[in-house]
Amino acid sequence: MPKKDIFPVNLPIPELPADEEPQIYAYFSDEEFVVQEISSFEGNYTIDDDPEDLDFELFFRLTSEVTVRHFLESWRRLKPWIRMPLVKQVQIVFDFGFLTSAEASLLSKQSNPGIGKFTFTLSTGILNEYLKEHWSPRYAMDPYPAKLWDHELIHIPDSRNDGIRKKLMYSQSLGKWILGHLLRFRSEGIADLAYTLRGHGKHKDFACAIFSLHEEIIKIAHMELPDKKDGRAASLFLKGLEKGSPFYSAGAWMVLHMLQVINEGARFGQISGLVERLQNGETIPDEEIFPLVNHAIHTDCYTFIRSLTNPGIIGRPFLDPGDFTQLGAWSGQIKSHPFNRQSPSSMELINNLQVDALVALYNQFAGK
Repeated sequence: MPKKDIFPVNLPIPELPADEEPQIYAYFSDEEFVVQEISSFEGNYTIDDDPEDLDFELFFRLTSEVTVRHFLESWRRLKPWIRMPLVKQVQIVFDFGFLTSAEASLLSKQSNPGIGKFTFTLSTGILNEYLKEHWSPRYAMDPYPAKLWDHELIHIPDSRNDGIRKKLMYSQSLGKWILGHLLRFRSEGIADLAYTLRGHGKHKDFACAIFSLHEEIIKIAHMELPDKKDGRAASLFLKGLEKGSPFYSAGAWMVLHMLQVINEGARFGQISGLVERLQNGETIPDEEIFPLVNHAIHTDCYTFIRSLTNPGIIGRPFLDPGDFTQLGAWSGQIKSHPFNRQSPSSMELINNLQVDALVALYNQFAGK
């Protein structure tokens, strides 16, 4: 059985009208490995009940079909509410954990937004959930895998802002790493907002989420400072920085806080009322959730960080200025470097200006 290229580059990009659904390819990164592991998947793929004779064609077709179906369900659910960029082709690579440890992930380096191509991974654990549902119609799938693509698709229109986060993380500045780390809460919080407002999130109120972030700040402030010039030490530090961080559980509440602060609750009918309904067990419909998500996507990184220091619904900021100051004392101020304002693109100039504003904001609190 031939081994398929993990990231095929020769798949034609279809010429689709903007309102058409994308072309989707779903496949295994290593089909030879599947031959050894097929027994671990849900379903019967034997031919004439002969355990030595397996129908691999059926298995590969079915795994693709169930995944494409779940992807398109999310696409159709989000499309009326979320302003998507051009998406012509989607590649979904089933991953045994060789590519990433995540259940699903948008691979930026293997994607090309300019031509509408996006590449994702999907864990074989989630794929097996899809297969269980297929083979056992009464199987009640957990809400997380059932609507996982809602989360992943939201990363597509938010990729420009996430690019600013990555720009900060690729630097050699502790302060910029902290800013990038905080912006990960924004990125995952926006993507997980629907899951939280459907009542599935770990935290059910602002107070718990604020405490969770406060504990995160304490964790960071007690981490040993790395030698930034030692690439391995810096890499280990960044892994330790992210380990156990409540990006998903606290992130969605940080985004709700931001929306409440910048709109004072008026535009979306009082965030506080939404939270109260959530706590009362009321089902909040998608037509209320996704306009919030769309607005959050189009709110920039600076606004997110700045809003955390302002009082919100419960009368206190999400990120106490004292915590911010503690981070600054630990990392030191960020050295500001002039950048070329004659940038090759207006987008790069906008990104540079945002980074500049974030650095100034961080130093404002770090110097107190």
